[in-house]
Amino acid sequence: MTIEVRRGDERGLVVVTEEPHEERMREYVSVGPGLGTTFDGDRYVTPLTVVAAAADRRLSWSASGPDAALDRARRAIERRAPAAVWLREYPILREVLPPGAASRLTCELALAAGASGAPLVVSMDARGRRGASRGTSDLNDRR
Repeated sequence: MTIEVRRGDERGLVVVTEEPHEERMREYVSVGPGLGTTFDGDRYVTPLTVVAAAADRRLSWSASGPDAALDRARRAIERRAPAAVWLREYPILREVLPPGAASRLTCELALAAGASGAPLVVSMDARGRRGASRGTSDLNDRR
C-alpha cells in the first residue's frame, strides 16, 4: 500500500509493507523503537534509535523522543541521500509514543525522504500484521 504525503510544495511517498529484508536495504536511514522501555506510571517511555547504513559502515544514535529522532534522521538523510528511509515497527511506536507522535513522525519522515528522492518504508512486524487494518489505516490518525 502506498500513501502520498503533501505539505505545500513538499511531497513524500509512504510505502506500507511487512518487515523489509535488510540485505535488500544496504543504504538506508531508519528510525525505530530503541531498547530500555520504562513505565513512568502514566505511559511507556521508549528511546528511539536512528540508524544510517551505507555499504561500508553503519552508524547508530539513540534519541530521547520523536523530535530528537526526527532531527537526527533529517540530518542523516541530508548527508547520505539514502535509497530508502525506514520507519521500523510502526504498531509498537503507536503504543509507546505520545498520542499523535507516530503519525507526525511518519509524515515528517516522508517529507524529509521525499526531499532526497527516497521513499519512506513503514514496516509492520508480526504484531502489526495481527491487527493490520488498524496499523495501516491509522497512519493518518491523530493518535
